[in-house]
Amino acid sequence: MQETAESRCRILVLGVGHPLMGDDAAGLEAARLLRVKGCSCVEECPGGAELCIHVVRVHSPELLIVVDAALGLEPGEVAVYEGEPGPEWSAISTHGIPPPLVHRLLADAARRVVYLLLGVEKVELGAPLSVRAAEAVRKAAEALSEIIGCDASRERG
Repeated sequence: MQETAESRCRILVLGVGHPLMGDDAAGLEAARLLRVKGCSCVEECPGGAELCIHVVRVHSPELLIVVDAALGLEPGEVAVYEGEPGPEWSAISTHGIPPPLVHRLLADAARRVVYLLLGVEKVELGAPLSVRAAEAVRKAAEALSEIIGCDASRERG
């Protein structure tokens, strides 16, 4: 399928996480909730942002918003970060590839990259999404739907 300028997203939201690792799925859940709200420029990226760089390249957005779980924040907290991740990100990242490397790859494909980090408490195989992580997902999805202009009339049940 060939992409046209009309099919590309000016603002792209990338929900990142691992669906089997409890609260690590928070970014994916936020992306799903945005899609239910009628948002079209939202992609789910199970496993890590590094696995969806091709999607970002196709869209070549002006703004890429990466929604991901972060250890080290208060559970339920939502934080915004812009710029290349520093060494402290190794402590909050739930992924194996160094965040600065992933950021450089994303920044090559998007004009601006912003991270929306969701404070989580339990990243464990088979664990459900915690109440506090679900709270962060809800807050993030509400804010993002306002920012990217989702069509609430297209909400599905």
